[in-house]
Amino acid sequence: MNPTDKVVPKDQQQNTTAEIEAIAAMTKAARGDAARLGLKFEAYLLDMAVTALSEHLKK
Repeated sequence: MNPTDKVVPKDQQQNTTAEIEAIAAMTKAARGDAARLGLKFEAYLLDMAVTALSEHLKK
């Protein structure tokens, strides 16, 4: 093992895997939403980001 390699605890590996799976599912859903709305995926993501920021600033 290379001394610079990190050993990630098993519970952290499982959390990371779950997070990656959740991100993949959200990305797939967002691509479907964008297609249904006739938008490019990037435009849809930008719209979602602006909406989220706006909601956050209202708090």
